[in-house]
Amino acid sequence: MNFISDYIISLTRLYGIIQKEKVAEIYNMQNEDKITLIQIERMMENEQAMLEKHHVHIDGNYFIHETIMVFDEFDLYMKQKAGKPYYIPNKTELLKYLDQFYFEKTKEYQVLEDYVVRELTGGDRRRADAIGKRGLTPVSGAL
Repeated sequence: MNFISDYIISLTRLYGIIQKEKVAEIYNMQNEDKITLIQIERMMENEQAMLEKHHVHIDGNYFIHETIMVFDEFDLYMKQKAGKPYYIPNKTELLKYLDQFYFEKTKEYQVLEDYVVRELTGGDRRRADAIGKRGLTPVSGAL
């Protein structure tokens, strides 16, 4: 993989759908070495199999996460995001999305996690983390 593909994968995981022009815009905003649409188009032509290994599919000018393709929700996502600004995390945060299981732990997430630690696990943060990873399961009425 190269740095352009890192951006494509990260941005697709973050947004679900992203247009090639937006990939170039964000990349160029965050990096000194600038890229062109031609470089991205080459990636679209030559690296499609590699991107698909990372659940990124190409449709026209768009990079689309596999989940959206499987459930045929392209139009729904496009309608939902119409006219909304993009949240653009800094470069370090953005590239964390290379890990397919990464998600940003917002202050709201932290409040929920603190509640689970306090109210459901008796202060045991490790048990709370385990709950977050597997979800709540009814096991003899206990955690």
